[in-house]
Amino acid sequence: MKQLEIIKQKWQVAYDEMACSPAFQRINNGEITAEHYKSLLRQQFHCVRENPQMQAYLTAFLKGERRDMIKFFFRHLPSEIAHGDLVLNDLKILDVDVSEISYERPLPATTALISYGFYQIQHLNPVGFLGYLFHLKNMPLRAAKIYLETVKKIGVPDEATSFIQQQIKTNIVNNALMDSFVKNLIQSEDDMESVIYAARVTARLHTAMLSESLAQADNRQNWGINYLELGYSGKAVFSQGFGLSGS
Repeated sequence: MKQLEIIKQKWQVAYDEMACSPAFQRINNGEITAEHYKSLLRQQFHCVRENPQMQAYLTAFLKGERRDMIKFFFRHLPSEIAHGDLVLNDLKILDVDVSEISYERPLPATTALISYGFYQIQHLNPVGFLGYLFHLKNMPLRAAKIYLETVKKIGVPDEATSFIQQQIKTNIVNNALMDSFVKNLIQSEDDMESVIYAARVTARLHTAMLSESLAQADNRQNWGINYLELGYSGKAVFSQGFGLSGS
């Protein structure tokens, strides 16, 4: 059996567990509102914004013949960079003021999901990061149809679902690229086990992010500002006692 098929089988178990979670079931059953959709998009923005740098970071750990794959990662990155803009545009269509989103702190579960990707690369087996990517690229293909049906039923216009629709289109292409990554980067049993582990962990952490995103819409909490995202103006803003609005 091909390595990619083995990964898919192992990941499927994790996805099935994710699909049975209360948050996933709530979405599938249409028990959400437009506010929940907006909250999910906000956290998605924080995730997709980090993906290009995360993948670029991975390339620093590719040595020997694995260096041949670096160019493929960098060719892929421009499409990843555009995802954040799609999310913000969807939110704008839904009349959300996006001026603060880029420097608001993500929810804890979102931070955990983002952080795990970097942790897998730096402190575990960097090749295992393919499992992180595998989940994020394949989950939309499995869940997008029902998700789109749900958000349409709650009144979200089609033009405010551009991120989801783009995920479906690009991830079909990206899966072909994933096959190449798997063939060329997995070179040992530990590599394979690390990829499977990362795919399972990412599914679990992604589930937690969905749950917190829905809870945030039900009971909004302010997690503050990341002043580094404000650049040099951060010090001045801090001195003025600036804080994120509760809206």
